[in-house]
Amino acid sequence: MQPYYHLIASSVLTAVLYPFFGVNSFFVLAGGFLIDIDHYIWCVYNFKEFNPRKVFKFYAKVNREKSYAQQRKYLIIFHSVEFLMLMIFLAFYSEIAFLILAGLLLHYMFDAIWILAVTKGTFAIYSLVWWFVRYRRSED
Repeated sequence: MQPYYHLIASSVLTAVLYPFFGVNSFFVLAGGFLIDIDHYIWCVYNFKEFNPRKVFKFYAKVNREKSYAQQRKYLIIFHSVEFLMLMIFLAFYSEIAFLILAGLLLHYMFDAIWILAVTKGTFAIYSLVWWFVRYRRSED
């Protein structure tokens, strides 16, 4: 999904929560928008591409060509079930983690809609453990 959709949705949620949480509500943006930094990290690690514009164009090309199958090997750590579980745990103890989790859940919801409506399936591994079992074992 295009990042600006996440930015718009997260901004709306931030505005809704602002009367209740004040300035802390801006942490929703971290969970809802900035979380996509893991896509950039993946490209830097695997393709040694540091230019954010080129990384954005790479993902735009994947979306245009609908070549989602190639992304099944991608490990996007902030979109993993383990990261979600960590944030749920931290949300019980921290208002900031709670707000990041709110943005994260919104982000996941938009990603799920995108996956179901556009890609007609999955295009990434959503578990760190499963990724290491599935792909790292085969590299030994």
